[in-house]
Amino acid sequence: MGKQPTPQGISALLRKAGFDRSVSSSTRIRGWREWTEGFKVSRYDAGRVQVEYRPSSFRARETSDEQIKAMLDRYSEPVEAAGFQVKDDGTGLRMWLMVSATTDPDAEEATPNG
Repeated sequence: MGKQPTPQGISALLRKAGFDRSVSSSTRIRGWREWTEGFKVSRYDAGRVQVEYRPSSFRARETSDEQIKAMLDRYSEPVEAAGFQVKDDGTGLRMWLMVSATTDPDAEEATPNG
């Protein structure tokens, strides 16, 4: 089993690749928030991290599924290059990448059988 992804590690990897993180801020209307365009990384479950592309709150309705998919494809390149497994796990209105550890075939071959 390869190294386990963490939200902090994947976020740092994407920032290093030149991508901006989506930042949320409160508005004048209580309970409403605005956000900037960029990626959002969160823990999904043990061993997996979820990466989303968030268009700015002003452009969210104008952003097509194809544009979201294109950004997720761009995010997947540096994450895969760093040795993580990336799966496009979103369907319908919610699209995201699921990042998990890769299985190292050389490490498995080195494990004694029985």
